[in-house]
Amino acid sequence: MTTTAVAMQSSRYESAALGRYKNGYAVAKAISRVGRAVKILGSMLIVGGIYVACMAGGNNPIPLGLGIVGAILGLLTYVAGVLLGAQGELMTAAFDTAVNSSQFLTTDAMASAMGMEATTPKEC
Repeated sequence: MTTTAVAMQSSRYESAALGRYKNGYAVAKAISRVGRAVKILGSMLIVGGIYVACMAGGNNPIPLGLGIVGAILGLLTYVAGVLLGAQGELMTAAFDTAVNSSQFLTTDAMASAMGMEATTPKEC
C-alpha cells in the first residue's frame, strides 16, 4: 500500500469515528438537558404544592392533601431529573474516555469531537 492510500484509509476511519463520537456527545448532551428540564419541573411542583398546602391552611383538608401530594410528586420528579442529568454526564465521561483512547483520531480530531475549539496563542 502506498503512503497516499494509507492516509486516505486513515482519514476515512477518522471521519467515521469522529461522526460517531459527535453523535454520542449530542445524545449525552440532550439527556443532560432533559434532566435539567425535569429538575425545573420538579422544583415548580414542589413550590406549587407547598403554596397550595399553605393557602389551604387547616380549613379544608382536600386542598391541603392535594398540596402535600403535589409537593411529594415534585420531589420525586426532581430526583428523577437528577438521575437523568447524572446519566448524561456519565455518558459524556464514557465518550471522553473512548475519544481519548481512540487510535483512529488525531489530537485535533479528539478536540473537535469533545467540542473544544483549538485556539492559537496571541502574540503580544
